[in-house]
Amino acid sequence: MKYCNNCGKEIPDDQKLCEECKKAKNEKINNEINKNINLLAILAYLGLLFIVPLVVCDKNNKFVRFHVNQGIVLFIFSLVFNLLSVVVFFILPIIGYIIGAVESIFTLAFVIVGVVNVCKEETKPLPIIGKINIIK
Repeated sequence: MKYCNNCGKEIPDDQKLCEECKKAKNEKINNEINKNINLLAILAYLGLLFIVPLVVCDKNNKFVRFHVNQGIVLFIFSLVFNLLSVVVFFILPIIGYIIGAVESIFTLAFVIVGVVNVCKEETKPLPIIGKINIIK
């Protein structure tokens, strides 16, 4: 008879770990995979970093793809309103500042909402812009 490398319990000769230690090891591996998936989903909300999970993640992972879509929509929203504020700034500087400030506040709020949804492992769409689908 052999003993488990982890807990010292008696096990058959053809095994290295007892059944309880195998289960614990598999749970630990699954937790690490979930942390990596959540990290990829969070990257989707950080500007151009949405490209990383878009390229790296499996196309069948609906959770990450959902958040990548939300990140792309948020990036486009931010880009459009930034460009609008720059154009308006040259015509009416005060209004341009106001548009830029409002856009920054909305973008930050949407990023926070998106990251909180990822941490809760939910697929809730962002307010106002969340129903737009760019990738399937």
